[in-house]
Amino acid sequence: MKILWLIILLAGAAALIYFFNWPILAVSRLQYQADRYFRLGLMAEGDRLWQRLLDFPSPYINASRKTAAVSWLELLGTDLIADSEKQDLAKRALAELQALTIEESGNYAYWAALADAATITAGYDESFLAMAAEAVAKARQLSPRRQTPLYILFRIRQLQGDRLGAIRALEEAINLDQIVGDPYFLYAVTLIENGFVKEGKEALATAKKLGREARDFKEHRALAIVLAQAGEKELAQLYLEKALGFRPGDSQLQQLKKELMGE
Repeated sequence: MKILWLIILLAGAAALIYFFNWPILAVSRLQYQADRYFRLGLMAEGDRLWQRLLDFPSPYINASRKTAAVSWLELLGTDLIADSEKQDLAKRALAELQALTIEESGNYAYWAALADAATITAGYDESFLAMAAEAVAKARQLSPRRQTPLYILFRIRQLQGDRLGAIRALEEAINLDQIVGDPYFLYAVTLIENGFVKEGKEALATAKKLGREARDFKEHRALAIVLAQAGEKELAQLYLEKALGFRPGDSQLQQLKKELMGE
């Protein structure tokens, strides 16, 4: 009899747990399916599930909205949707993120996401840069010890043509945490690119000491190009060879190799 009652109690507890959690489970399932459709460029199918998702009461609905906006932004760099539709999709993503910053104005994550999104989509509308700058300022106000808003600010300043402003943003990021190699690496490339070669090489050496070196084709390629332009042929050759190790047939790097070798 005791075993029977125990089974009944456990079954009842399981039913209660399911009853109270089924909206969360349903939201998670719908979010996964909608996000999958969005990432495949199947907007109509994703929107159908998206509308169902919004009808569910869930404490995580705003996080789901942010995830959807990010999925829309990722489509902009693909050929899964027509170029003619991309600007409207960019505006839709920004509108969703803007709404989230209004509803949860004290949440750093939404302001940072809006700043990043507005920077990414500035090519569609230059006015997005002003939105990005405002969102970065708010994100920094809410969480002044984070480096991420400063990386976004760096990109904003670059897009605005403010080279010194971009460098200052990276210097602020470094000052927040001087034992992290990533900002030193980006700082080094930016300094060399803007003619501060001695300082850039020093920053590159510091990044290396902290365990941050060029990791992939793009980073080796970027260093090879800026170092060659700065007249640092020997160091440029080093990064050039590593970049060609990733993509031996890259025509721009092959041409750079000929120039460095005096051919």
